[in-house]
Amino acid sequence: MRKITILGLVLVVCIIGFYSLFEPQLNRNWSPDQVVLPSAEFIEDNKVLLSNVRNFKYSSTTSYEIEYYDLEVDLNKLERVDYIVEPFGSIGAAHTFLSFAFEDGNQVAVSIEIRKEIGESFSPLKGLLRQYEVMYVVADERDVVNLRANHRQHAVYIYPTVANREQGILLFKSMLNRANELKGKPEFYNTLTNNCTTNIVKHINDVFQKDISWDLRLLLPEESDALAKELGFIAQDISIEEARVIYKVNERAELYKGSQDFSKLIRLPLEESAAKNNLYRVTKVVDGDTIDVEINGQTKRVRYIGIDTPESQLEDKPAECFALEATARNQALVENKWVRLEKDVSETDKYGRLLRYVFVGDKFINQTLVEEGYASVFTVPPDVAQKDTFIEAQRKAKTEEKGLWGSVCTSL
Repeated sequence: MRKITILGLVLVVCIIGFYSLFEPQLNRNWSPDQVVLPSAEFIEDNKVLLSNVRNFKYSSTTSYEIEYYDLEVDLNKLERVDYIVEPFGSIGAAHTFLSFAFEDGNQVAVSIEIRKEIGESFSPLKGLLRQYEVMYVVADERDVVNLRANHRQHAVYIYPTVANREQGILLFKSMLNRANELKGKPEFYNTLTNNCTTNIVKHINDVFQKDISWDLRLLLPEESDALAKELGFIAQDISIEEARVIYKVNERAELYKGSQDFSKLIRLPLEESAAKNNLYRVTKVVDGDTIDVEINGQTKRVRYIGIDTPESQLEDKPAECFALEATARNQALVENKWVRLEKDVSETDKYGRLLRYVFVGDKFINQTLVEEGYASVFTVPPDVAQKDTFIEAQRKAKTEEKGLWGSVCTSL
C-alpha cells in the first residue's frame, strides 16, 4: 500500500511537471468565433476607441455570420454597470460577465472566456491543466446575450449594480487594459484561479478597494448573484429570489431578438417585469395590517387577509395596546420593498381595499405577524384558505406569550 501511495504521488508530480512545461500561445488553430482579439485605445477627453467589438448573427450555437465593428465611447457618459449570470449544467456551473451602458444607448459587454481551438469544448479538468488560453471578449449584447438566451437556451439574469459613474469608468478601464495585455502576452485559463468570475472579482477589488475573499460561489458561480447581493454589489432592496424573477430576461430576449434596440428592450422598466409576477413596491405602511402599493402607476390600498392588528388610528382615542409595535414591525417587514400579492376569493373589502396575502420573498407576512404576536386571527368567509395556518400561528404565539398575548396587553 505504501508503494502504491508513493507511485501515485510520483505520477501526480510527473503530470503536474509535464503540464507546467506548456506555454500560452497567441497563434493556434482557433475556433472561428475566437480568432479575433479586441483592443482599446484611450484617447483624449476620456474617450475610448474599441476595436473588434463582436456582433455575430447566430442561426444556431454553431452556425453564425461573423461580424465585428469598431466603436468610440465617451466614458463621461457611462450610465450603468450590469452583472450578468448565465447558469448551465447541474452542479452550480455558470458564466458571468459585465455589461456597460452609455447615455447614447451603446451597451458594451465584456466577457472573460476560454479561447478555444477548433473542435474544443470546455472541460473543468482541462481548465486545470493549461489546455486553454484566457481571452476577454468585448461584444454587443445582440451577440453574447442573444447567444446564451435564445440559442443555448440558458437562463440569463441581468442585474444592475450599485457602481456609480466613477467606479464604472475605473472598472471598464481595468477590464479593457487587461484585454490589451492579453493581446500581446497570453495567459492560461484556470478553472480555480483565472476564470470568468475570479477575474471580475480581481477587477472589483482593484476598483472598489475591497478584499473579497475566496468563496465556493466563485468556483460554482450559479449562486454568485447571491454573493454579490451579500457584498452589497446588487439588489439591495429585494430578496435574491425576487431579483431572479425580475431580472431574468429570457422572455424579452426571445421577443426582441433581431431588434436594433435589443439591449434597451430586454431591460423593460422594472415595474413591468415585476407586475407580471404579482410583485409590487410598497409605498406606505398604513398600520400593522394595511399597506399602500403602486400598481400601474396608481396607489392601491391593500388589507392583509385573515388577520387583524390593533388599531392605531382612532378618533379621539389612544392607539390600542401593541398597535404602534405592530405598525413598526410591519414597516420593518415590508416598507419600500417589493411584495408579492396573492388573492383568495374576494377582490376587495367593503371599503374598496384590495384583499391579499402578502409575501416578501418566501416570507409570508400575514402569518409572520400572527406568529410573532403582532396580529390575531380574523378570517372572514369566503377568504379562508389560510385559516388553519393562522390558527396554528396564533396558538404558538399564545403559548409563548408573545406580543398581544404577553403581560403588557393581557393585564390591561
